[in-house]
Amino acid sequence: MKKINIENWQIIPKSKIYFSISLIVILIAVFGIIFNLTTIKAPLNYGLDFTGGTILDLKFEKTPIVSEARDVMKEFGFGNSVIQVSQEGRLIIRINETALTNEQRESIFSKLEEKFGKLDRENMRVSSIGPTVSNELKKSGIIALLVGLSFIFIYITVRFQFRFAVVAVLALLHDTIITVGLLALFRQQVNSPFIGALLAIIAYSVQDSVVVLDRVRENLKIYKNKLNYDEIINKSLTQSFTRSFNTSFTTLLAIIAILIFGGVTLRDFSLTLFIGITAGTYSSIFIAAPLLVIWNRLSEHKTESEKAPLTQPQLEKITIQNSNKSTKNKIQDTTKPVKKNVSKSKKKKKGGRR
Repeated sequence: MKKINIENWQIIPKSKIYFSISLIVILIAVFGIIFNLTTIKAPLNYGLDFTGGTILDLKFEKTPIVSEARDVMKEFGFGNSVIQVSQEGRLIIRINETALTNEQRESIFSKLEEKFGKLDRENMRVSSIGPTVSNELKKSGIIALLVGLSFIFIYITVRFQFRFAVVAVLALLHDTIITVGLLALFRQQVNSPFIGALLAIIAYSVQDSVVVLDRVRENLKIYKNKLNYDEIINKSLTQSFTRSFNTSFTTLLAIIAILIFGGVTLRDFSLTLFIGITAGTYSSIFIAAPLLVIWNRLSEHKTESEKAPLTQPQLEKITIQNSNKSTKNKIQDTTKPVKKNVSKSKKKKKGGRR
């Protein structure tokens, strides 16, 4: 089997392909958000923690089956409820409905008793979460994200360069938009663990970007007069690719295991991490570093335009101005000596008369 030589990969020359892939995924993500806004009047499928709702913690004679419990909830119009069975055999139902009347509860209880036997009413728990909790969670989540991005920007600016901080934050926005948009497209329920997953994605993506940017900074010192800027960035990417891939791959293996075997409770959290870390690994290699190359090209183009040669009309204008000045100088030079000679000849004539 032929060994793949990663150092010969040309990532920067093919950056248009990687930008196109990201643009397509971002458009799909934005479409998911817009579609939700037109259908459910919200960018995301907010769960119980954001919208408020009711939690039913019930104990029956038989161990409940999630699929049968979901069929019962669909009869009452609560098919989107989060249903799970605990290790103790308790049925936990989360309904996105705060105004659940006593009649609705009793009807649900009686239907569930037909499936799973008598309900232990002494050990059951019914609790409601109001919308005030959801508003506080939204505000605290937005503040946490903004504060996190601000500290990241300041750190990278101080540790590296301003341009490094800008491309790192752009890569983070890339990851966040893709994660949120795909969750909106999949209609995945979003609860308070979603905020923790987003912060974990940001931290992981920044760590991966810092590894790449640190290698770029080292190679800029080593190969400053040996390679051009594009070649230095490409070399830095190929050198750090193996480390980034191995770290992300091992992390994704653990996340996939949680996604498959973690149950309904951890599914939303693990799916958010899976999408975000995949997007973060991609952006740190194929988005952040190529953006540095584009920034460098734009700055070089600006300096070249400032030092650009004059156009032909400008040269002709300057030539005409210079020729006019030279002719004026010649006329002045020719007229001044004549006046001097005339004055001398007059003096001679006066002397001869004497």
